[in-house]
This record gives sequence, structure tokens and C-alpha cells, in this order.
Amino acid sequence: ENAQSLLIEHKRRSKNWMGCGYGEHFSFSSRSMRNEDIVKALSHDMIQHEKMMSSARALLSSISDCQEALGRKLEEMMKHHLEFGILVSRSSSSCVCCIERMSEIFSVLSMELYRKQCLVHAV
Repeated sequence: ENAQSLLIEHKRRSKNWMGCGYGEHFSFSSRSMRNEDIVKALSHDMIQHEKMMSSARALLSSISDCQEALGRKLEEMMKHHLEFGILVSRSSSSCVCCIERMSEIFSVLSMELYRKQCLVHAV
């Protein structure tokens, strides 16, 4: 019973402060906002969304450029290994292992880039 009376007292006190801010009392009804305010708020939200999407596209473009550069380097490494790997047969197995590992990493990075592109497209 004591807990219930404390809860009622707490609710009464919080209702006294509900809607108050900066020394004014505000009513939370749909009539308290003008249409111009709503349009401005929506416009601001859309502008912020477009800025965020523009930044996301720029980041994805940068990631894509890096991925392309990695692909070129991997291709150069594979060509180099095919041309000169035969001459150095003793260390060939470790080179093959490194090339395979780099290829696997490139594949994983490519899939991650694709996943990010799909996420941005979905937003």
C-alpha cells in the first residue's frame, strides 16, 4: 500500500512537469505544430538523409577503387609467380601457398564490398 501511494505521488509530480521546458508549458497535441514547421522538419530530415547517402556512396567508391587496386596487384603477383616461380622450385610451395592465401583474402574482401553495396542500395 505504501509503494502504491509512492507511485501515485510520483506520477502526480511528473505530470506537473510534463510538457514544461524553458519556463513554458507546451501542449502535445497535433494542433500545436503548424504545417510549415512540419514541412521544415521533414525537409531538414531529407537533406540530412541525402548528405548521409552521398557520404556513403563516396566511401563505397573509395573502397571500390582500393579493391580494384588490390586486384591489379594480385594479378601482377600471379603473373610474376607464373613467370619466375619455375626458376625457383625450392621455395615454390611457400609461394604457391602465399598466392592462394592472397587470392582467398581478395575473394573475401570482394564479397564484403558487394554486401556493403547491397546495403547502401537497400537504404
